[in-house]
Amino acid sequence: MAAVTAGLLTGASGMYRFLGVSARMQTLSLWATLTFVFNGALFILLGLQLPDIIRKVPPELSSRHWLIEPVATVLIMTLCLIGLRFLWIWVGDIAQAIAARIGKREAEPFGFRVRLAGSVAGVRGAITLAGILSLPLALQDGSPFPERDVVIFLAAGVIICSLLIASLALPRIARGLVEPGKDPAAAEERRARVGAANAAIARIESIANEAGEGEAVQARLAVADSIVAGYRRRIAASDEADEARAEAREAGRLELELRAAGIEAERAALRTMFRSQEINDHTMRALFSEITLTEALLKQRRDRK
Repeated sequence: MAAVTAGLLTGASGMYRFLGVSARMQTLSLWATLTFVFNGALFILLGLQLPDIIRKVPPELSSRHWLIEPVATVLIMTLCLIGLRFLWIWVGDIAQAIAARIGKREAEPFGFRVRLAGSVAGVRGAITLAGILSLPLALQDGSPFPERDVVIFLAAGVIICSLLIASLALPRIARGLVEPGKDPAAAEERRARVGAANAAIARIESIANEAGEGEAVQARLAVADSIVAGYRRRIAASDEADEARAEAREAGRLELELRAAGIEAERAALRTMFRSQEINDHTMRALFSEITLTEALLKQRRDRK
């Protein structure tokens, strides 16, 4: 609860936007590292406790058979969870169709395989394990926490069983699967890109058209035209028309290739200047850091295309 409160406070206060680029990069790296470490620590705890959990199967789950009954219980619970997810996706699909009909919009329902893939993909994991391991060993009066071993055994079993089912079944279910209709998230992202690009174009044009004289005005207009052209390509890439999007994507691909070639040439030139002692190692590392950040941005753009 403290971590959630801190996150909400940080987001609501807007302090993140005052960080510099370097601080933002470090923040992203830090959070990614912490997430990886904490998720790994949870599963390490599960692995450390799993032998005892398996050896000491609660008697409530082994009254009839020491192996079949606990395994069957875990499997039935996992299948029930998958069934509940399937039912929830189906109900949401019906609600979406009703909303589309009321709003006089087209809505293509999900097929059986899409629902099944969504149901199997909802793997239980870190959150379930964190909640279960937070159960105390004893109550306030010193008595053991009731049914703690049973709850931990069932949670660990469902996590492992859901991971196995998803790993074995999901690749076969999702093979060649295409989600019907338009992706609302992709449409929302396109709208955000277009809105942000239009705002940037308006701001750049207003700055470029400010009063001025001489060569400074011409230089400002030339730079503004170059930047605005990049934003207009971004808008064209988000256009709904297939032909316009194809042309913009091809232009963007060529731009990325040329920029990547230029970055490689920059890196080679810096190495050459360092070997010939034209620059020192401090200068080389600083410029390499800038090149690496630019290359990371280009790689992200290339992956998203």
